[in-house]
Amino acid sequence: MVQPSPASTSDVEAQYLRAAHVQPEGRLADAEEKTMWFSPQELRDLKLASRDVVVVEGGAGYGRSAYIASPMEGWGYQNSIIRVRPRPGLSEGRFLNYVFQSLLFTGETALAASVATIPHYTADKVGATRHWMPNVEAQGLIADFLDRETAQIDAMIEAQEELTARIREHHAASRAHAVLPLLLEGARLKKILRESDERARTRAESLPLLSVSVDWGVQRRDESAVNQAASDNLSHYKLAREGDIVLNRMRAFQGALGRAPADGIVSPDYSVFRPRQAVLTEWLSLVMRSGPFVAVMASRIRGIGSVDSGQVRTPRLNARDLLDIRLRIPNTCEQARSLEEWNRTDKQIGDLINSASEVVRLLRERREALITAAVTGRIDPATGVEQTDPATYKEAS
Repeated sequence: MVQPSPASTSDVEAQYLRAAHVQPEGRLADAEEKTMWFSPQELRDLKLASRDVVVVEGGAGYGRSAYIASPMEGWGYQNSIIRVRPRPGLSEGRFLNYVFQSLLFTGETALAASVATIPHYTADKVGATRHWMPNVEAQGLIADFLDRETAQIDAMIEAQEELTARIREHHAASRAHAVLPLLLEGARLKKILRESDERARTRAESLPLLSVSVDWGVQRRDESAVNQAASDNLSHYKLAREGDIVLNRMRAFQGALGRAPADGIVSPDYSVFRPRQAVLTEWLSLVMRSGPFVAVMASRIRGIGSVDSGQVRTPRLNARDLLDIRLRIPNTCEQARSLEEWNRTDKQIGDLINSASEVVRLLRERREALITAAVTGRIDPATGVEQTDPATYKEAS
């Protein structure tokens, strides 16, 4: 709960830690600075000291944890955060943070937090959590080992993610280089496309529902990750025929459009465009999803506010404004050659990105397994070797 105004003249406005700061893999991340009011006593009671561990109680990130490496002077924390303070001589904060990560990986947190409605990993549940705890010196050795090993894994993950980002940037720049000479020249799109307002009516029951994604263009709703509920009555939905260009007008500035892969029905809020003349709409949709074309669409968005500032309310691209954009259309032979080349490149890029993603997945899986093995005594932190008899190590420590 946030206290937005002082309750007394002695209250203090201070920054506070909240769930947004506590990210996956035990990280404490920067987040937008926010303040609320605390009484002087509350600020003392809610102090975040070095070696503390914070755990998210509820919401999508419940059970996430992070280690406070240095004191957060002048900060408090929101009641969605649970502070765990290690007892001197008995527990080590870094070890506890790894334990909480392991509990999240193995599903024990979800089991403890499971309720009929929204899961909550409350302070009582955190306090009741049982886990193997060697002596504090052994905890420190395990934490040192995991700090080293996870830092190496995290560096490899970061390198793969940077590689993926560079591949995407190079691919987008290459596509932009091909599209730019065509843009703002030639005929207006209204000479090539016409808006269709054909409604599904009785065909609504026999045709698939299509959705438009920024990432994937047009696809069947049942094959996408879209969770938006459709209307009970689909008869007023628009009919999109195979090859039509479908545009999500409210997300046009992000490139939410594509070619209908088959006959289907789409939301009445979408715009459907049908070719007037011979044009390969698969080629056209790739051009229209390119960075330069999306930028032109974004400049024509109507709404309240600015697209650049991200403050546009009810942003949408009118069909008339889209059809007013000029685009030079090469002959169909050239379109086909470009399309073949782009599809081949897209597949190569997709394969590279998938390979990098698989490496990241395996590295994260390795990270999780390593943490769980170490905090349960199955790895000797001095050698990194798995214990054949973990109980021997527990007794020795």
